[in-house]
Amino acid sequence: MTTRAHAPHGRRHRRPDRETPSAGGAARTRQSHDRCLDAPPVTRSERLGPHPAGTHHDGAAEERKSIMTTASTASAPIGLVLIDTVNEIFSEQGKGYPGFKAEFERIGTLGNLRRLLAGFRDKGFPAFFSPMSYTDEEYAHWRHKSGIHHMMFDNRMFEAGSWGAEFHPDLTPGPHDVTIAPHKNLDVFATTDLDIQLKRRGVEHVVVAGMIGTMCVESTARSAMERGYRVTLVPDATAPDGGPDSYEQMLRRYALIAHEVLPTGELLATEPFRSR
Repeated sequence: MTTRAHAPHGRRHRRPDRETPSAGGAARTRQSHDRCLDAPPVTRSERLGPHPAGTHHDGAAEERKSIMTTASTASAPIGLVLIDTVNEIFSEQGKGYPGFKAEFERIGTLGNLRRLLAGFRDKGFPAFFSPMSYTDEEYAHWRHKSGIHHMMFDNRMFEAGSWGAEFHPDLTPGPHDVTIAPHKNLDVFATTDLDIQLKRRGVEHVVVAGMIGTMCVESTARSAMERGYRVTLVPDATAPDGGPDSYEQMLRRYALIAHEVLPTGELLATEPFRSR
């Protein structure tokens, strides 16, 4: 039950007008389970330079820096969110690479990510790179570690300032791309500036790709949908934590979360890429 405070006798408080957001219609969801295509790169963001060989620091100072970008803030019809396109996952010497190697090869993940990125850059659409990294202080004092945190922390994966936390050479932000602050959990929106960077550029339709398809990509796409973005997922520009069975289950969940599920080739043939 709600109690209202009454204004003093003779005075009336005006109730401010409230704006009611309009409800958007549900877009069609399309699935393509069996198409694995090759791909080159494309997006917009600035990269922090590598540290000199042989040096080490805990990465705290780097994490505190404001990440500058020369990306345009003009309104864009669509934006690409690339998650964890770093050496730890995509380079053969990376700590996470062996667990995904078979699916990368079966799906053609790296080639499709290159092609997806190139398609966005060719049209001048913004790309938002979301890395993951942890400092010494975070490894030592993180409270309430989840299972995935235990796995990463026990192996010191994504160590801030290390080669593993740097972007893969083929999937590195360019001068017109946007580098998001390192995310700490599965949902990139939860602990970074991704939402405000998208809104600054008028992006309402997000394409989410990168790694891991069943964790960070899925969690971020779900959050984007809950926040009112139109969401497209690209099943051949990611990979699951598991084999083909895990991939098929992932696709079934994608169909429920996203507004479209399109492989790279079909996405790059849609209207935003034909009309510019």
